[in-house]
Amino acid sequence: MEIPKCNDIEDGGKLLPEQKICSDEEMEADDSLEDPDFSPSEISSVESHSEPESPELHAEPESPELHSEPESPPNLDHLDYGVSPQASTSGFQQLVIGRRSKQGKIKGSTDDESSEGDNANIQKQKKKRIREADFCFSCEHYVLNFARHISRNHPLEIEVGEILSQPKKSKERKRLFTALRKKGNYLVCTMNERAKPMNKGHGLKESVDFLPCSTCLGIYTRKQLWRHKRICSKGDSKGQCQGAAQSLIIPFNPLLDQKLKEKVFPKMRADNVSFVAKSDKLICAFGARYLKTHKDKHFINVTSRKMRELSRFLIRMREIKPEITNLFSCLHPMYFDAVVQAVKKEAVFDVDTETFKAPTYAMNMATSLKHCCDIALLMLAKHQGRILGPTNIEAATSNINNMSQLLNSQWKFEISTIAANDLNTKKWNKIT
Repeated sequence: MEIPKCNDIEDGGKLLPEQKICSDEEMEADDSLEDPDFSPSEISSVESHSEPESPELHAEPESPELHSEPESPPNLDHLDYGVSPQASTSGFQQLVIGRRSKQGKIKGSTDDESSEGDNANIQKQKKKRIREADFCFSCEHYVLNFARHISRNHPLEIEVGEILSQPKKSKERKRLFTALRKKGNYLVCTMNERAKPMNKGHGLKESVDFLPCSTCLGIYTRKQLWRHKRICSKGDSKGQCQGAAQSLIIPFNPLLDQKLKEKVFPKMRADNVSFVAKSDKLICAFGARYLKTHKDKHFINVTSRKMRELSRFLIRMREIKPEITNLFSCLHPMYFDAVVQAVKKEAVFDVDTETFKAPTYAMNMATSLKHCCDIALLMLAKHQGRILGPTNIEAATSNINNMSQLLNSQWKFEISTIAANDLNTKKWNKIT
């Protein structure tokens, strides 16, 4: 479309002087053009007598290139206003489009920069330290700031006074604070409430997952205990550290045989089965009697195996009957069917083929349970139930005798005969 010349437009009967029409590129290149005779009335008169503009001039460009890569807008302060209306309108539209796209780009870039800055600030922020409460054995309470608590509330204690006599921020002062903190957390671990390990990455877990050091009483994981024993200032890193450490967290048992504790407990694997065996008074009494009657050295391992068999049986009984707490409560005639079910489950009894995967275990459990009945009667007669808890002596004695009779009369029909036949069948030579 041809652009009309300026001299074809009339303004009040007078023709405007012909002027040169400059392109947008020339206007951007030459910023020194300036009309000294310019007045706003000329522009208004030109716009009032101009021809109607084509709608194509006002249409927004459909090409996305104008929005993605806009051209730099011209400087309006130095433009030559003596141009045709069509050219000035086209330049103004390009200016508006350029400003819009430029503002959008600047705004987007500002958001990106601000979001990146926020992410960087979030990453730089340090995680808030969450203190884990320590147990104060003096007042029997959990405290967050252990050092400040004992310094303010227990300064008259002998151990605390020794700590306060040391210079502040000294290594000896920190070591003594840590020793007191370990003692308090060790007492909590023995009560089976929770365990606070020295390694803060493990968090609070059950006390079964951790073991205390036998020298400093610090709580560590089972796999990392030997590593600590090597660097412990008072410790001795010679083997079997887990067995000795597990013996420190078992409940108090006044009837525990010292020989059993010194010879058998360190040889037992430090897992949940051994922990249940060491914690049950009747199982420990059974192990002490078995060790007393078998004095050879290799019977130490046999004693450990017998105790672990009873422990696995007790764990199965707890799964079947949750109200059972110890082996003594299993020796009741009402639980005879549950005892048979627990032994079959532990020995992996196949109902279809009527075979045991461990027939020897099923046969040995009858003898072990009979010995436990005899030991329970002895404990009831000697200690009058003070050790086994508040029980009715006459009723408990009657129940144990009835359970012993059931084991003698009915066990062979339930388990012993099937297990013996299965064991003999497996000993036959296979046909080749």
